[in-house]
Amino acid sequence: MKKRKYAQKLFSWYLFILLSAFLNLAIGAQETAESDKDLLVSPLLVKKYDLEFRVDIKQGKVFTEGYLNVANIGNNETEELPIILYKDLKVDAIKCQNGNDLEFNQNVVSFPDEPENEVNYILVKLNESISPGTERKFYIRYNGNIDESHNTDGYVRDSINPEFTYIRTETTAYPMVCYPNYKNRRQTFEHFWTGHPFDYRVKIILPKEYVAANIGRLIEKTETKEGVQYIYENILGAWRIDIMVAQYACLNDPESQIKMFFFPEDSEIAEKAFRFQQKAYRIYTQWFGPINDTPTGFTIIQTPGWDGGQSDVTGVIQSGRIDVRAFPGYAHEIAHFWGPNTPEKYRWINEGQASYLQYRLLKEMGDEKGLEEGMLRRRKAFIDYIDKYPEARGLTLNNYVERGEGKHDHIMNYHKGAWLYYLLDIIVGEDTFNRIISFLYNDFKGSLVTNEDFINQVEKVSGKRLSKFWQDWIYSSKSTEFLLDDLSLEEMAKKYL
Repeated sequence: MKKRKYAQKLFSWYLFILLSAFLNLAIGAQETAESDKDLLVSPLLVKKYDLEFRVDIKQGKVFTEGYLNVANIGNNETEELPIILYKDLKVDAIKCQNGNDLEFNQNVVSFPDEPENEVNYILVKLNESISPGTERKFYIRYNGNIDESHNTDGYVRDSINPEFTYIRTETTAYPMVCYPNYKNRRQTFEHFWTGHPFDYRVKIILPKEYVAANIGRLIEKTETKEGVQYIYENILGAWRIDIMVAQYACLNDPESQIKMFFFPEDSEIAEKAFRFQQKAYRIYTQWFGPINDTPTGFTIIQTPGWDGGQSDVTGVIQSGRIDVRAFPGYAHEIAHFWGPNTPEKYRWINEGQASYLQYRLLKEMGDEKGLEEGMLRRRKAFIDYIDKYPEARGLTLNNYVERGEGKHDHIMNYHKGAWLYYLLDIIVGEDTFNRIISFLYNDFKGSLVTNEDFINQVEKVSGKRLSKFWQDWIYSSKSTEFLLDDLSLEEMAKKYL
């Protein structure tokens, strides 16, 4: 009898454990499904923006309306349109191309894979699905504040205020079609970089004392009862929109098609900075060839010192007060015109190239110590960082994103990556190095460059097999030890000559 009761109890416990395991699996599957849903990737991509921004400087608000042309570049039809905006920008209307209102929900959410990034997530229910290969036009109207208290990309402190107003990608101040996660947003950028850029036409309405700056082509500037109205269009296919509002002054050279918006308090040195960047562009073009078949020139726009520099094929956004000490940074951003696009985990290819070229350019301009001193500063910054974060010592240029979870990307992209290019220039020679940069840029337009692509291109153009170099500098941390030791540049280079 006792044995039977014991057996029954044992069977009950066994059944309980099985049911618990089954429930845990079911819950786990549900959580995974929910997690997968959080990281959905939309097949939709904006092909054109046509937006009007009314900027109320006093209230710190922007009132925006306009149209998005959206294409389905995926393989399946979709019945919903996901949009993200800055968290305090609220949508009050979305319509389909025939003018009928569309149902939508909006909520402030955090990216599950980047929790510090908060956005207003708008999910639109479509009356008719969008099939692969087709395009649809939507009207959107929204308004709200942008202020420095927002949670978005770490360095960003954008706001609408009398001193300076910034409407741009980092704050999602214009609608981006994607789900609210870093994975989808990053993939959207990669589509823009690889054969799917968008066009834009933006109208900015401001008080008369302000100037709206953009790296596109100024189509129209007119005064109205409300103030002044600017209309810009992109010159080449774009991946971002930047609108800056301030009491700018401007320098313009019609012959080179280069212009510069700057703060009036920097007028004394602005001319010198303008000429430096013109010369930098000319030298890079001599080294690597023109970036486009048809010369387009470019626009330089000065911004405050907290926002980070940016570049696109028709413009450079320069952060901070104009200062001679900042000139290498200007050269860095212009060098990006010839930089290949890469997946995030190979970003050192792009940033390392610009970080080296900015100092190589100084030497070409007559500063004999500019290259050596600049690269020694990068080496010292790398050593100081490893001393502070010894866990980064074992990272390589092939695994630093995965193993370091992106925490150490700055020293790998800008410092170690720059030193790889520094050595490569010596190993292959200046003329061959220039051809490598030129071929890398031209052969990979519209695609993303990986470590393997980079290696193959270098060896193809140079005719050299550099297996030991790649092993030391990309696939192992041996190069870190070289930088930490007292090895000179020449001693390092001899290992591969």
